[in-house]
Amino acid sequence: MEQALRNRLTFGPLMLAGLFLLLWLDHAVEHWTVGCIEPQLRGHGLAGTGLLALLLIILPVATLEVGALFTAERLASYRLIAVLGSGSLVVHAFLTQFRGFRPVAASTMAFIVVFVMLLAALRRAMLWPFPLPRSPQTEPRASGPELCGPSSGSGPAQRLKLPHPRATG
Repeated sequence: MEQALRNRLTFGPLMLAGLFLLLWLDHAVEHWTVGCIEPQLRGHGLAGTGLLALLLIILPVATLEVGALFTAERLASYRLIAVLGSGSLVVHAFLTQFRGFRPVAASTMAFIVVFVMLLAALRRAMLWPFPLPRSPQTEPRASGPELCGPSSGSGPAQRLKLPHPRATG
C-alpha cells in the first residue's frame, strides 16, 4: 500500500474522532453550566467552548497555509498579524453570548479590524528605509535670523554654489 494512502487512512479517522470529541465536549459543557452563566437564560449554558477550541487550534495552521499560497502568488502577507486578527475575531464571536459583552460588541469588532490594519501599517513602516539618507552636499537647516530668508547673499543657495538653471543648458 502506498505511504500517502496509509497516512490518510490512519490519521483521517483519528482527526474525525478528535472532532467528534470536541463537539461532544462542547455539548456537555453547555449542559453542565446550565443556569451558572446567566440565570435569565433558562436551559442554556456556556455554549461554543468546543468550537472555540477547535477554531483556535485550526486557525494558526490555516492562516499560515493561506499565507504560503499568497506568497506563491507574489502577494505579501503578514502571517502573525493575520493569526492574531483571526483569533481575536473567534474570541469575539464566543464572547457575544454574554449579556455584559453585547453593548460593546460592535465597537470591539471595529477595534479588532482597525487594530489589525494599524499593525500591518506599522509593520510595513518599520520595514521602510527611514530616515532617508542625506546627500553630502546639503547642510543642516539654518537657525536664527537666516530662517526668514538669505541675508546679503549668504543663504544656503550661495553657500552650496549651485549653478543657475539657465547656465547649464
